[in-house]
Amino acid sequence: MKNQSNILRNCIKKCNDLSKEVIQEIKFRRKLKKMDSVWDMGFKCFGLPPSFYYTHTKEEIELFLNELREEFMNDDITKDKK
Repeated sequence: MKNQSNILRNCIKKCNDLSKEVIQEIKFRRKLKKMDSVWDMGFKCFGLPPSFYYTHTKEEIELFLNELREEFMNDDITKDKK
């Protein structure tokens, strides 16, 4: 009986911990959405939306920005040749 009680207690604790993590993730996503909506109202000229910086690693951001720079450079070169 005591073993079943411990199993049940552990199961409840795991469910409680998981629900706390889910709630934290929902709060975090809402915060990102709010930040993006403020950014969308007029700060677009300052780069990527704030959620991008919170959801990507520094290396991923550098890689993306480098690819974007290369794309712009290639577009400028092709436009000049026309």
